[in-house]
Amino acid sequence: MREIVRCFEDVLETLQRAHARGEKTTLLIGAGCSVSSGIPQAHELVVQIEQEYPRAAQRASARTYEAYLEELSPGERRELLGRFVREARVNSAHLAIAHLMKIGFVDRILTTNFDPLLSRACALAGEFPTVYSVPHMAISELKELPEKAIFYLQGQGVSQSRPVPRVLRAVLEETSKERPWLVVGYSGTDSTLFPRLATQRTYESRLYWIGNEQESPAGIVTRKLLRPGKEAYWVPGFTADSFFVQLVRHLGGFSTDFADRLLEHPQAILDTLSPAIQPDQLLDRLPRIGYPTPKDIHPSFVAAQLREGDQLVERAHYKASCEADALFESAYARYAGVVELQPQQSDAYLHWAMALSEQARLKTGADAEHLLSLACAKYCLAAELQPEAPQIEFLWGMALSRRVQLTRGEASVKLLEESCEHLVHAEEAQPGTASYFLACLCGSRGDAEGIQHWLTRSKTAGTLPALGLVEGNPAFRSVVEQPWFSQLYCL
Repeated sequence: MREIVRCFEDVLETLQRAHARGEKTTLLIGAGCSVSSGIPQAHELVVQIEQEYPRAAQRASARTYEAYLEELSPGERRELLGRFVREARVNSAHLAIAHLMKIGFVDRILTTNFDPLLSRACALAGEFPTVYSVPHMAISELKELPEKAIFYLQGQGVSQSRPVPRVLRAVLEETSKERPWLVVGYSGTDSTLFPRLATQRTYESRLYWIGNEQESPAGIVTRKLLRPGKEAYWVPGFTADSFFVQLVRHLGGFSTDFADRLLEHPQAILDTLSPAIQPDQLLDRLPRIGYPTPKDIHPSFVAAQLREGDQLVERAHYKASCEADALFESAYARYAGVVELQPQQSDAYLHWAMALSEQARLKTGADAEHLLSLACAKYCLAAELQPEAPQIEFLWGMALSRRVQLTRGEASVKLLEESCEHLVHAEEAQPGTASYFLACLCGSRGDAEGIQHWLTRSKTAGTLPALGLVEGNPAFRSVVEQPWFSQLYCL
């Protein structure tokens, strides 16, 4: 199998070289691309049909999604599939695919899915490719295809049906000419599409089949397609969301202005209107309405943005100063993108603040103080959206305590008071969270009673550090010989 396995870097190089030659990529996506949006996969729908329509399942010629669907009436089909379509939301993969089309790497998308999420994502990105329902398509329509197109191979929406074989063959031939292929979220176990993919002698610009995490390809895919000489390769280790987001990142998309472009679509739509519609009146209303935050952006997109930002911060720890700073800036761009899309997302501000605090550890003096002050501003925003959250209060208090060491005079005293205030809030909400650190702050200002109070509370909560750590802390030099301290550690 080793000879047909490739990695992400191989995919990236192929697409970049094809783009440099003026070639676009054909993308084939299946149910795996919509799983995180709440759309079930074919095998899950098989079980659903067996439970809800047992008589139809018994009549079917095979235990497959396609065979079961043929036994359902149009009304039953609409009822079954419609409930999933109504609840589905655009996910990270859909947004990334739309952006690949926008930046010119993809112009033909074939999908076995019935949901409209890809078309919806394209609209969010200001792209409006022509959409074809292949079962209802004439071969003559392939003679003058538009620049960008989406082909619903089994029909769009809830009225699914099998494509006419000769039309399907013509669509595959047209979309295979001098171009790479990417296959994502598709199992290859159907009897309609895969046999025609497998009959192609070779994919001259290569075909990459993206595997779902560490799963192996279906046996028939290995036997019929992933064979030496066909230039078809298996790329394991991804979900559809993670693959497409990473691909777009490396091809120059999802940058700091991505959120801005997502929200440009109201203006893009207005630009297509006839003057007779009086767009000025619509434009006059937009400031009152406000540009909408896309409601159908799936939480997986937000989670992916935050996760990628955190990964960049982690990488920065192992890099030299300039390279680390660049990674931190890239992380901040991810957090800013989430805030732009969802201003009420407290986690974005929290992760942003934590990253600024981490970057401050790599700096000294005024540079460190500046970063910590920015972090405190982000903690403040996070706390406004999620009041009394112990984690936010604790981290905010710790950032303020670090600023105390970097300032002098009244400013330092004020920061110390603010730090104690936030740490006390965290301690009250979750005992033991901040008691030791409050003892440290009391030690820094010579408050022996405060040290005793907070160390005792730390012991009660089960968070008191080991004796050696406390004895070695300069903040506690004035109390380590006190009788109460010996009693604290049962000496």
